Amino acid sequence: MAVANPLLRLFDYLPLDNTCTDTLQQGMRFMVPFGSRILPAYLISIESSSSVDPHKLKQIIEQTDLDTPTIDTEVLSLLIWCSQYYHHNLGQCIHNALPKNLRNGGANTLKEVQWSLSHKGLGLGPNSLNNAKKQAALVQHLREHGHLLDHQLKSFGFTRAIVNALLEKELIQRTEAKPSSHITAELNTDPLTLNTEQQTILDAITARSTFECHLIYGVTGSGKTEVYLQSIAYTLKQGKQALVLIPEIALSPQTLNRFVQRFNTKVICLHSKLSDGQRHTHWLQAKQGQAGIIIGTRSAVFTPFMELGIIIVDESHDSAYKQQSGFQYSAKDVAIRRAQQLDIPIVLGSATPSIESMHNAQTGRFTYHAMLSRANHAQPSSCSLIDMRNKPDYEGFSQTSLDALSQCVEQKQHAIVFINRRGFAPTLLCQSCHWNAQCINCDSRLTLHKRSNRLICHHCNHQTAPPNACPQCHATKLTPIGSGTQRSEDYLASAFKDTPVLRIDRDSTQNKDGLNTITQQLNNDQSAILIGTQMLAKGHHFPNVTLVVVLDSDSWLFSHDFRGQERMAQMITQVSGRAGRDEKLGRTLIQTQLPEHPFWGQLLADDYPALANNILDTRRATALPPFTHMALFRAEHKQLNRAIAFLQHCRDWLNQNAPNVQALGPYPSALTRKANSFRFQLQLTHTERRALHVAIQGLLTHLERTPFDKQVTRNIDVDPQDTL
Repeated sequence: MAVANPLLRLFDYLPLDNTCTDTLQQGMRFMVPFGSRILPAYLISIESSSSVDPHKLKQIIEQTDLDTPTIDTEVLSLLIWCSQYYHHNLGQCIHNALPKNLRNGGANTLKEVQWSLSHKGLGLGPNSLNNAKKQAALVQHLREHGHLLDHQLKSFGFTRAIVNALLEKELIQRTEAKPSSHITAELNTDPLTLNTEQQTILDAITARSTFECHLIYGVTGSGKTEVYLQSIAYTLKQGKQALVLIPEIALSPQTLNRFVQRFNTKVICLHSKLSDGQRHTHWLQAKQGQAGIIIGTRSAVFTPFMELGIIIVDESHDSAYKQQSGFQYSAKDVAIRRAQQLDIPIVLGSATPSIESMHNAQTGRFTYHAMLSRANHAQPSSCSLIDMRNKPDYEGFSQTSLDALSQCVEQKQHAIVFINRRGFAPTLLCQSCHWNAQCINCDSRLTLHKRSNRLICHHCNHQTAPPNACPQCHATKLTPIGSGTQRSEDYLASAFKDTPVLRIDRDSTQNKDGLNTITQQLNNDQSAILIGTQMLAKGHHFPNVTLVVVLDSDSWLFSHDFRGQERMAQMITQVSGRAGRDEKLGRTLIQTQLPEHPFWGQLLADDYPALANNILDTRRATALPPFTHMALFRAEHKQLNRAIAFLQHCRDWLNQNAPNVQALGPYPSALTRKANSFRFQLQLTHTERRALHVAIQGLLTHLERTPFDKQVTRNIDVDPQDTL
């Protein structure tokens, strides 16, 4: 049994009395005793004997799945690989892959309501319903066809009132049936005509139905989505389903609308903003073949399918595909493994592929495709720097940027202002003694949110009201320092009084329809200014945007994370790609205090592959991923010394038992104290992936067997996307 608990091993249990083991199947759900608790468990194998003393074996408490397993063999095989690769408990991996209702014992199959004639209805005379023609029509339909599915009533012209009237007369009866597959290749709208680049890539994807990982490097606006749509259309014609992964929930309404407009098959979404009931239903619809296309965020990679035929990973470079806590998997890498396991094609698309993906293309692991022309003959956005050295600024805006915004507004066009910091100001400072508002739980400053008049920690969500006077010297002159999205919004709203100023960040899009409402308002206005964080850079299509202004760009240039410049290049390339997507010319203005930094020359050349090659050369010279394999072992505790001592113990064990693994640390995380816990980490690297995993497994087995400080919270992050 795989039990949902932190321990890595499986556990043996006795079956319930009178259970015929021949009826048990791998992937079935159970409830089992575990210490003083009762936990969910999942059947992995049936054995005739156990290494545990038979007198110590406990018995299963409840068998949740009686007929069919909730986890099919294909998904279970994938999760077993995840458990081994990411060194995480298999029971927890399975538990996290399930919708909440299924974790809590909900039904693992959908039943569809159907209507048929009752015994009384079958004996009804031919003229009995002359005064109720619509009721008579439904009775005649059921007499001819035997039954009618509930969801088909409307399409045949029958209303709920007609059904209720016949039920009251006891002429029809309600029964349940297992839903049938509704996959269809019919289209609602015709596909667009592809250009040469698009057609070549589509031909390569559809040339064979076996495993191949296609990496599409396509400049923003080059028409990658149309290639996805036509690849999926080909898959649906084969009677198979498609999985489309997107990095952010905020993208789902836009993506869903485009797919629904194109395809006549059922298209569903899977993400955490759905209600528990919706997520449960959608999950089962995918499993039972009722949905042809599933669009989802990270966890959708574990969705079961009747027959999956293709996987699309849009914006494949995005770090949101990596789960950063608990079961720390990469949805992109899991998707590649799943495609390989099913022997089906997978497509990774991005205007800024990750450095690892570019390396895999160069070494032949991925099939590389380039889309260098914008669709509809749109011209690429021009990009230039604004030298901010010794220049006055107006709440973070240069005069050049303000003039460009004025011109954009006058021409009835849209502009984007990009600042990767939400809130009003990142620091509240006392001008007299230089006190600043700090979080009581974390080593971080509190961000001032003016709308709610709160100081908020963006790490632990601690909130407090801004003080009226300095707590340290009692001076009353407290000044917000720095700019966030709210401060920029306030300034532009006062500077452009007759122009809508809209904001997109995590504060303004908390409601599930928040982003959709904002984008609809944007598309309805003749001129508008849109302010936002990195959410703006994630694949949105704003046809009337002609100007992008990037504020505070230098904050990324000197990141301690080795991925810092890669992330910066991706972010600025993506956000600048929002401008000039149709026939109008677009331009991007980047404000910087460091215009002579060599990074800018590479980025402004508008050649992301060349920039990626330069980063790869640096990674090769410094033995960083992808030229070495890395894992981070993190530990945290309320007492600083205990977190450090735990990792020192781990390092000493590795030095003795796996001397070829380089163990660097322990060293503090960038945010050393978070939520009143001290956080330290050990960086593990090796040139061979297998050797690194063997060492990690050995260390984790040692820690399970040793009593060394079980109170320290620890986790292992394989292939970390954030090393701070």
